[in-house]
Formats: sequence, structure tokens, C-alpha cells
Amino acid sequence: MSIDKFDTVISIYGGASYIEPTAIGKIKDLLKEGGRFFIMFYKDDYEPVTHQMAKGKVELKSNKFTDYMPFFRAISENVIFKEWHNYIIAEGTV
Repeated sequence: MSIDKFDTVISIYGGASYIEPTAIGKIKDLLKEGGRFFIMFYKDDYEPVTHQMAKGKVELKSNKFTDYMPFFRAISENVIFKEWHNYIIAEGTV
């Protein structure tokens, strides 16, 4: 069984902060050769309003962006990290 590969992987507004850092390695399996990724994470010191509102009611845990960096470096030689407001963006090609 073959798996379709994609041209682009996109995750915006911090959603990727909830996946396990090791899952970043799977991006390479999802993308065609030369495929691009654009993924936004919460900055390490940022607490989303949803976390503030749910305190004591629901356990919400996001990972630190620094935990993801080695996995990005392993899948792409040209990954670029940018800051934008409360986010860090990882962008590159595989």
C-alpha cells in the first residue's frame, strides 16, 4: 500500500504545540521531495487564553518549542525559525 505524498504541510496558530516532538520526523514521510512545511508553535513563555480559562478544570499541556528544534534539524537542512507575535514559525523544505 502506498501513501500519497503532499506538496505542503501547514499547521497554524500553535496547534502543533500539542503534538509530541518526535512526530515532527513524520513530516518528511508526508512530503514529496522538495515539499514545503510551515508550522507555527507557541513561544515557550506564552500561555494561551484557553489555558488560562481552563485552569483547574481541564489539564491542557503544550510542549516547549525548544523540544522540537532537533527534530526539525534532522528532517531539513534549510529549516528557518522566525518569531511572530506569540509564535515561533518553522519553515523549510525536505
